[in-house]
Amino acid sequence: MQTQTEKHHLKLLITGILITLILIYALFISLRWLPMIPTVMAIAAVTTIGLILTGYFIHLSNQLHLKTFRQIKAYLRHQPVPNQQQKHQWLGWLLGAIIGILIGGGLTWWIATAILHWSF
Repeated sequence: MQTQTEKHHLKLLITGILITLILIYALFISLRWLPMIPTVMAIAAVTTIGLILTGYFIHLSNQLHLKTFRQIKAYLRHQPVPNQQQKHQWLGWLLGAIIGILIGGGLTWWIATAILHWSF
């Protein structure tokens, strides 16, 4: 029973994190039409909620000894969890961080310049 509850929590956390990411970008885009102060306050509130959800997701995945998204996906689908390869783990972390920075930074830059018409 506890396993089903933990799986349900993981699914809800992943969904919540994705919703907060989408909502943050939607609020960022809405700066073009909505007043700045309430929109920035909403961005700060949604970011705080997203950080709390992400922290709990990390805690729960560490508690279940799930280190990679491949292991989390297998756990949620009731499949055997694959073993973690220690060989090039740092390379995966580095590559993931660089790709995340490029995608997040690129999307933010595009929204700021193309949609909001901000100049840097």
